[in-house]
Amino acid sequence: MTRQLMKQTADILMPVKHLLPDNFHIGINVSAGCFLAAGFEKECLNLVKKLGNDKIKLVLELTERNPIPVTPEARAIFDSLHQHNITFALDDFGTGYATYRYLQAFPVDFIKIDKSFVQMASVDEISGHIVDNIVELARKPGLSIVAEGVETQEQADLMIGKGVHFLQGYLYSPPVPGNKFISEWVMKAGG
Repeated sequence: MTRQLMKQTADILMPVKHLLPDNFHIGINVSAGCFLAAGFEKECLNLVKKLGNDKIKLVLELTERNPIPVTPEARAIFDSLHQHNITFALDDFGTGYATYRYLQAFPVDFIKIDKSFVQMASVDEISGHIVDNIVELARKPGLSIVAEGVETQEQADLMIGKGVHFLQGYLYSPPVPGNKFISEWVMKAGG
């Protein structure tokens, strides 16, 4: 499924790549099976090459649902992709043990705070403290922080006040099909 998504993304963006801003962020969730499969590294490099190294920032989002084993082979893939300016995000951070292990073992660039903490941070003291702890944990090694599931301006303001760098969620846009994204975001911004 990840490989199909990468191909669809390239097909959708190729005709308008000249309209994309530099460092256009493309985030793709990656399972362990896909990450370790033969040819995956090459497919990532091909996607970046197709769309332009100066145009896109490919971010591979690692989840806990199917964790990548912490092995020398996995670390070598991380290092190789990182050398080609492909970055890594720990998705749904704080929901399980594996993300902490990833943080120890792999060169990650982003921590994505799970929406369950983001949405409760203003009304639940413990959730607010969890967000504070994640932000502090990310700040030490200089990681970028993304708050997922931002639905209200109050949540956005709170996350910004806590030092979160990037916000994503329905406050800004629901998920949209590729053609709608092109017509409503890329064409308007580029035209």
